[in-house]
Amino acid sequence: MTEPFDNPFEDEMENVWASEPSRSATATLPSPPFVPPSDVLTFPQAPTLDPVPIPFPAAAPPPRELRWVTMESGSLLPESVQFVGNDVEGQLLYVARGAYKDGVHPGKFGEHLGGAFIPWGGKEIKLTKFELLGSLKGTSWQIAERDSFPPKAIVCGHEANGQPLYVARGMVRQNVMFGLGGARSTLCLGKAGGNVHGAAFSFADREVTMDRDFEVLVWE
Repeated sequence: MTEPFDNPFEDEMENVWASEPSRSATATLPSPPFVPPSDVLTFPQAPTLDPVPIPFPAAAPPPRELRWVTMESGSLLPESVQFVGNDVEGQLLYVARGAYKDGVHPGKFGEHLGGAFIPWGGKEIKLTKFELLGSLKGTSWQIAERDSFPPKAIVCGHEANGQPLYVARGMVRQNVMFGLGGARSTLCLGKAGGNVHGAAFSFADREVTMDRDFEVLVWE
């Protein structure tokens, strides 16, 4: 019978195994070195600027136009038109304009007149086809004299040569203009500008002119 073998290194091996850490433990990686904040790269921050408004051009106001109503003698008066003058016996007068001799001339209309009348060539011209100013919204009257017209005067016609014409309004007195009896007067409507060098009105078969004390229609 074989005797058991005695290993002389058995005790030393047990001591070695006892001194080593457990091989089943989880391995721990070393932590990265700490970098102090002074060593971190920093970039300069852009300065904060107040927003600068972009200078957009001011929007132009929408173009304004008068509304004209086509009429003939005997047509019914539109409800929208407004009277702005009166004849010698109080009849209502309205702003009218009509084509004549290659021009478009402002003048007057009254239901009692049977048509529109414009001043031209020293005479009172009757038109059976014409236009009435449909609305006075956004307009007013302003004093003018001779060839000096307000900046906002409204061009409502033209001479045959293209010179602009404006609607004019003025007081025409019979006794002063024609030496007639009585003191009747009319707040008359006519034209200004062009070849007139002032204002011209049709009255009593004539063209009456004045270089002051009249008004023209302007934008408000």
